[in-house]
Formats: sequence, C-alpha cells, structure tokens
Amino acid sequence: MKTTNIIKQFNKLTYVQQTELLQKLKFTLSESRPILNHVKSIKECPYCNSGKVYKHGTYKNGGTRFRCQDCKKSYNELTGTSIHCIKKKELWDRFIELMLDSKSIRYISNELGLSTKTVFEWRHKVLSSFDNLYKKEFKGIVETDSVFFRFSQKGT
Repeated sequence: MKTTNIIKQFNKLTYVQQTELLQKLKFTLSESRPILNHVKSIKECPYCNSGKVYKHGTYKNGGTRFRCQDCKKSYNELTGTSIHCIKKKELWDRFIELMLDSKSIRYISNELGLSTKTVFEWRHKVLSSFDNLYKKEFKGIVETDSVFFRFSQKGT
C-alpha cells in the first residue's frame, strides 16, 4: 500500500479514531524500535578501561557479549546503563513517558502491568542515571543562612 493511499484513508477517519490509531502506532513503534540502535561497538572494557576486548558470543535477541583480555570479565552493550538488568525492555519507553508526566508509582504499575516494587526500582535506576549527567558544583562565592523550610520534593 502506498503512503498516499494510507494518508487518504487516515483522513476519512473521525478525530477519535485518528487519535486512537496514532496511540496504537506509537506503542507499536516503541516496541519494535531497538533500544540500543545507537551502540555500534564497544571499544574498551567498562571495568578496567582496557582496549583489549573481543566478541564473546551473542544473545537470542541479537545482543552481543564482549570479554576483556586483561581483567577477563565479560559484559554486554547494556553494562553500566540504567537498563542493564531489566527484563521487560519493551515497556521502558512507556515507563519513561509516564514518569516524566509525574504519574504515581501505583498508576504506572497498573498502566504497565508491573509490580509496584519493579516500578520503584526502575524509577531509582532512572534517577541514579541522572546523577551522573548533572554534577552540582559550587562556583564563586557561596553563602549560607540558617533558614529552614518544610518542603519536600520526594517523588518528583
């Protein structure tokens, strides 16, 4: 089917049907997109930073394992990332969307069909990966005062 025919058929749908179709297509795209399409090759060991690495097998889903000749440790493309030991990677993109929309852990758990413990652990993996991105440093003159506010940003 040509793209122009698809667009003509899409324009014939009602607004509600169009939005429904777009949501389903977005979820389908999210599931089919490989998470690590940006990773081409691993050049150094994440443990000892040695450049003497070689391919050490593959996974059923297409991932590649590597092994360091110096420290003899093996790893894959996900080692050191926030999605390293996650079982349901197809839900990760939707989880990030819901988290950025400030949805609660229980809401995300019900929406994705995961346990609250899993969602809680995923949330902390994401938050800890942000710690590495944003380094807080004081520069210039820093002054402090003893003013206390009862304000908590827990969970945001």
